This record gives sequence, C-alpha cells and structure tokens, in this order.
Amino acid sequence: MPTLDFKGKQHIYAHHLTVPYRSLCEDAGKSVQIEHKYGGGGR
Repeated sequence: MPTLDFKGKQHIYAHHLTVPYRSLCEDAGKSVQIEHKYGGGGR
C-alpha cells in the first residue's frame, strides 16, 4: 500500500496530538432565532 511521506509530517502529527479536544455543545441562550418568510418557525 502506498504511503505519503513529506518533510515535516512528524511535526504535524505531533501538533495534532497536542491540540485539546472539545465537543461542540449547542447553547440556546446564545443562538439567534430566525423568522422564516413562509412560516414554519425556527428550530
């Protein structure tokens, strides 16, 4: 199977491991409610 090797690949991989993981959570208080032209309301 072919592999992709390039200069700096190990640095990019190591940086990927150091970036903190955060899940995206919806906050209804910070959401904008949009009025639809044809009714139906927002989410």
